[in-house]
Amino acid sequence: MALKIKIGKETYPIAFGYGAFRIMGRKWGCAGINQTLQRLSILDALAVRVPEGASQEEIDALFEKKGLELTFDQEDVICDMMLAGIQLASPNIDLPDQEAVLISVFENPTIIAAAMEQLIESMPVQSGNVNPAKRAGAKKKK
Repeated sequence: MALKIKIGKETYPIAFGYGAFRIMGRKWGCAGINQTLQRLSILDALAVRVPEGASQEEIDALFEKKGLELTFDQEDVICDMMLAGIQLASPNIDLPDQEAVLISVFENPTIIAAAMEQLIESMPVQSGNVNPAKRAGAKKKK
């Protein structure tokens, strides 16, 4: 399912893949994917399932019950993640400003979970055997 976000009067498609990681990494001054993933890990604490159609009051109660509070740094990362997804999906459009993105996210907080899920599914995977000592047919050293 293609993810979309309504920001103001515009609806933007969102796509994630290696390109989104590169966009975020460049914005954050990261040298590579590992540093980009490390910066994204600030969102790990937000791994809360928000029921579809939950009201803002229900979401606030869920966060309060879990003792979670969204920090400014987390808000910035969420915004950068959404903007990277929009830019990847539509590279030749004018991007919305951060304030408009955050307002939209707070009006529809389930978009965060959906975006994070797609981002995780798009994470680059190392190909091949990353442990050469265990590669097929390798002989053990005595």
